[in-house]
Amino acid sequence: MLVDNGRISKGQLVYLMVGFLYGSAVIVGVGSHAGPAGWLAVLIGVAEACVFIFIFGTLSSRFPGKSFIEIADEVYGCYLGKVVSLLYLWFLFHIGSLIIRTYGDFLSFTLLPGTPIIILMGLLLVVSGSAVRNGIEVLARCSQFIVPVAIIAALVTFALLLKEFNMQNLVPLLGDKSLKEVLWAGHQVAVFPGGEAVAFMMVTPFIRNKRGTTATMIAALALTGLFGAATAVRNAAVLGETLQAHVYPTYSAIRLVNVGNLLTRLEIFEVINLITMGFIQLSVVYFGVVLGISQMAKLKSPRSIVYPVGILMILLAVLNFANVAEHFEFSLDAWPYYAVPFELGLPLLTLVIAMVRGLPKQQSK
Repeated sequence: MLVDNGRISKGQLVYLMVGFLYGSAVIVGVGSHAGPAGWLAVLIGVAEACVFIFIFGTLSSRFPGKSFIEIADEVYGCYLGKVVSLLYLWFLFHIGSLIIRTYGDFLSFTLLPGTPIIILMGLLLVVSGSAVRNGIEVLARCSQFIVPVAIIAALVTFALLLKEFNMQNLVPLLGDKSLKEVLWAGHQVAVFPGGEAVAFMMVTPFIRNKRGTTATMIAALALTGLFGAATAVRNAAVLGETLQAHVYPTYSAIRLVNVGNLLTRLEIFEVINLITMGFIQLSVVYFGVVLGISQMAKLKSPRSIVYPVGILMILLAVLNFANVAEHFEFSLDAWPYYAVPFELGLPLLTLVIAMVRGLPKQQSK
């Protein structure tokens, strides 16, 4: 069941967060628009995203066992709380549609160019919908298998590409970019994927031992940041000046693996790994939306809305952009502004109001 007594451990939370943050961020090559300083942009973004996570992690810790929907009702009251909850759920829903579109575009571009994109998106949603219907504990267990495999694959491909590295591609540090451009690229990393972890405010109520949850989430973010920075170094060192010309730089870099003309075409394995990580990423926000709607509407059977919500996500994904170029333009130019009120504004405002009002009230004995 979707709303059950399922519980996850701190370790499972780390796997979930790493899978969530690492997924589509690696596909689009976050930080690549900073050129050879992409790794620096990733680290700057991680540092900024730590502030986001600290804020909503502190809010979750202040209201242990409660989702953001329940927290909003307590902090803002019944009516205004519903408005705030709807804004939050809209953001998660929007993230879900973007994830579906990202993976649909990626598969259409790399493996199945002749397949209608809506079919590719539908297949991913069906698998994620099944996980959502079975609850967060099942999803967490899946992540324990998926994430280590994906990380090992990334490390292996990194090692196999070492002979293709040209360290001259990494100097000068900023390349032809200004410090302002690198800082902006860092902010892009902070809001995508870092700040999108605000979706975990719907997951934290299911953690067994809630003490130290914020530190655990920050540790997961830092770990993902290290992998992201290493990926940025590899892509820049291998692709050089053509880095920003590639739609999917990570995929393009892995295509260059060639060990004795025998070990080649390894990008198919990376595609599979990225798809499984996308399953985790989509399932987390999908779970959050369905759980949030069921809590607001006090539904007896949340399972009944899983696939209707998913269909609406696909429709938004299809209608949002006409092509990959529009999607990338929105992600680079609009999303860094659009996401901040949801990723930082709502949690911070809610935390401040809760502190001013002295919430939650201590229960009298």
